[in-house]
Amino acid sequence: MNLRPLFSLPLLGLLSGSLCAQSLSPTVIASAGGTGTAGGVTLSWTVGETAVQTLDNGTNILTQGFHQADPVKLKLNMRAFLQGPYNAGNGTMNDGLRAGGLVPLQEPYTALGWSFVGGGDETIDAAVLTVTGNDAIVDWVVVELRDKNDNTVVTASRAALLQRDGDIVDLDGTSALQVDAPADEYYIAVFHR
Repeated sequence: MNLRPLFSLPLLGLLSGSLCAQSLSPTVIASAGGTGTAGGVTLSWTVGETAVQTLDNGTNILTQGFHQADPVKLKLNMRAFLQGPYNAGNGTMNDGLRAGGLVPLQEPYTALGWSFVGGGDETIDAAVLTVTGNDAIVDWVVVELRDKNDNTVVTASRAALLQRDGDIVDLDGTSALQVDAPADEYYIAVFHR
């Protein structure tokens, strides 16, 4: 007596019932990540996950989820001129505020109620204000990166310094301004008090 066909029919029936399920095979999407512990808090992460939620307390940013854009330091080489101190004769601005000791060491915009996105409360070393000539500091300005699709949405902002020759520079008084933001296209707005 041949028992093989009898056993294969019930087995075939069981298999056909389970064929309706989804078949998944393990695939590595992200190949980097890690775990960190500080102050009794442990955080595990995987690079390459899509962002589901972002929490920001002004100092730290925590993004939960998958595939978040890595922030990069965007270097902005920009020039701007203020009409009041501009000298058309030599194409530079007057640095009378700096020479008179009226440029503060901390950006003044936070105290004036300016709402920053990712920046604010920047400070400089007093030596930055001792530079003279075309690289002398004229005053503080605010630089905003605005969304490429809706220029009313500010995605990042911070205070920067304006030199006599119009360069908008970082807090050391000479380097190109760097802003932490995802790589993308932006509208740029510059404000002065």
